[in-house]
Amino acid sequence: MDVLIGELMMKCKADRRRLVAKVFGGAHVVGMKESSEGVPQKNIRFIRQFLQDEGFPILAEDLGGYSPRLVVFRSGDGKARIKHLNGPNAKQHLVTTERKVVETTKPAFGDVTLF
Repeated sequence: MDVLIGELMMKCKADRRRLVAKVFGGAHVVGMKESSEGVPQKNIRFIRQFLQDEGFPILAEDLGGYSPRLVVFRSGDGKARIKHLNGPNAKQHLVTTERKVVETTKPAFGDVTLF
């Protein structure tokens, strides 16, 4: 996180006062028993604390649960779409859909998208 913000975004002249966050994930997707000390919960606590400490407001979040998510984020306008994937083929559907998006989407602002 420090490298992304400090070394990449600040070098590109980002205005730190304008940075905001949308956070997604932290689901128990590999059959782990839910626990307050599990990896997903630790990740959720970490990102919330990090953003609070850095002063970045969270504009949207979809965290926790048990199903994988398909997240489509448009860096040009900051819009995000989230779809929860359920069922026995959910993970394969996610991989297939992600490949299709990558193959058919051309970046609006160059070849690199930082998120």
